Amino acid sequence: AENARMHQRERLRDRFIADEKVIDEIVARFPNADIQFLRQQRRNAIREQELKKPPKAYREIYRVLRELENGGSNLPTPTEEQDEDNQE
Repeated sequence: AENARMHQRERLRDRFIADEKVIDEIVARFPNADIQFLRQQRRNAIREQELKKPPKAYREIYRVLRELENGGSNLPTPTEEQDEDNQE
């Protein structure tokens, strides 16, 4: 079962990289997804492929999708600036 979910995430990632409109499907499945971060990683993944660089962003998209699927959020951990905002 886990193997099937892994392949499903891989296909979703590949479709997203091929077509940015797949972000709508991702948001429908995972409302807490950070759209801006995912789009940035998509652009980075495309650039990495073009420059034949290691697939860091490609793997990061997969990691984010796995975390979202497991009920987490792909939001970054709070920074000091965000902590200061919460103290108001």
